[in-house]
Amino acid sequence: MLGDVHLVTEPSAQTAPTETHLLRELVRRQLTVLFSRHSPEDVILVRVLIEYCQHAAMIAKAGEVERARAELTALSRQIPAEEELGRAVDVAALPALALVNWREGDHDAARGQLVDALDACAELASRWGHDYLTGKQLHLAINIVRVSITQRDWGGAGTLLAALRAVAAGDRDRWPFAGRESLEVPLSGMESLVIDAQLARTADRLAARSG
Repeated sequence: MLGDVHLVTEPSAQTAPTETHLLRELVRRQLTVLFSRHSPEDVILVRVLIEYCQHAAMIAKAGEVERARAELTALSRQIPAEEELGRAVDVAALPALALVNWREGDHDAARGQLVDALDACAELASRWGHDYLTGKQLHLAINIVRVSITQRDWGGAGTLLAALRAVAAGDRDRWPFAGRESLEVPLSGMESLVIDAQLARTADRLAARSG
């Protein structure tokens, strides 16, 4: 389920130590890129908004879906107008909104928002050199597999899962979303461990649900 994994970039109490370290490294690299072009005040605003997305996601996971949607709606009015900063927030806000929609049973909307988040990742990488997003992109795509499982689309889920495994192993041509050229694959180190574990859990869920 979408609620079983972390949809935004902040660690939580349930995050495994390896994943926590990886997420902190992602934040560090994001800050390095953003500080190279933007004021400290703007970068801090982006980080606050991203953390706010995490808070909304945690509320949704706890079952307070209406409250989470209200908080994300309020957040949407604070997203910076500057394109790069806005897209950086989108990478966190869109998956959080997808979680809310998934919890409410609107699986098509959840899928669309995850695809939009992947588009934001691709744009950040191609236009502004955010070269740290491969793990995040694969994570978002794995959540699309989970949406397919929820919709009982076993064939679609299996096909995408197989493609993501191939991409993680180095075959970026199997990537079915935007941003193929920016993917840094094959994965290695902790990023490989985290994504491989997510792929394995999702494969187990698909087998259990479709069998």
